[in-house]
Amino acid sequence: MQPRSIQNIRWLRISLIAWWFVVWAGACQPSEKEEDNRCEYEGTCKITYTYDSNNKWSTVRTCTLEREKARLCGECWERQNNSDGRPTAKTCLVCNLCKRDFECIADSDCGTARPFCQTGVCVQCRGNGDCSSKDRSYCESNVCVQCRDDRDCSSENAPQCLSGICAGCSCPTGQKCRKDSSGALFCVQCVTSADCKAPTPKCDEKTWTCKPACEKDQDCGEGKRCNEGACVECTSADDCLGDPQKPRCVEGSCGCKDASDCSIALPFCSTEKRCVQCTKDADCASGFPRCLGGECQARPCNNDSQCVAVGYDKCLTFGQRRVCLGCLQDSDCATGQRCDVGLLRCIK
Repeated sequence: MQPRSIQNIRWLRISLIAWWFVVWAGACQPSEKEEDNRCEYEGTCKITYTYDSNNKWSTVRTCTLEREKARLCGECWERQNNSDGRPTAKTCLVCNLCKRDFECIADSDCGTARPFCQTGVCVQCRGNGDCSSKDRSYCESNVCVQCRDDRDCSSENAPQCLSGICAGCSCPTGQKCRKDSSGALFCVQCVTSADCKAPTPKCDEKTWTCKPACEKDQDCGEGKRCNEGACVECTSADDCLGDPQKPRCVEGSCGCKDASDCSIALPFCSTEKRCVQCTKDADCASGFPRCLGGECQARPCNNDSQCVAVGYDKCLTFGQRRVCLGCLQDSDCATGQRCDVGLLRCIK
């Protein structure tokens, strides 16, 4: 039987070997390339533990190149454990790492896609000056991007920065994108009143929310009043007295709903909701056959031969125009007739 001291030495040796494997798992091994055997670098290595169904663990080690020594070589810190107390990761400062423990030592070790070496890893950029493309002029997390935040996106069609790219607005349905004076983007209910609908048709440019058009009469223009948050011309037919073309209150405005609202003199309700003399030529009498702007007007002419309607057979000067009429005064009529100034035609 071996002495207890020899057994203790063996157990200690086994423990040291196990500790070395746990901490330095995946350490640099000799290579056929002489340059890779130069183990003169220092780095921070993270060992990540994974467990299989049989509770057996394995490790993956990744190292970050350190240029200045910050801790004692071999010192481990930032130990992480799961809820069972088993280690999940640890980070250690390692001396005498080999060149091939890292993707690169210098820029010359990197390719064209990621031409710069940073802490042992090839990256696309280390600062904005490394990004030569006009479309991707900012360096974020060692990648050249088009934008860092919404302030870098000036296009109205692509105002939002998403994953380093200026893109269209991605606000929730029913909201609009708006940038403040600093260029920061916000999702708001409205940007202009065109974004709002009744009963809140006005966009408040302080809160960028849709609000009623008015709160009091002073908020409305001349000739209108505030009624239940809307600026209206009328609330009843009594507010529309005095204008035969707009005798009824229709949805807050004086006008007409249909022909039944109109008088004998103005028997038709136009598409503009006004009572008019005509809406088409067929609505007019023979002497005034043209419907223009809701009024029956005489036919333009240059001489009497162009006037063929019965009773309107004379080409007379009326205002600034020459039109076909029956008369303008009694002297235009035959003996025994007089001029009806309402119909502008000769009668007995």
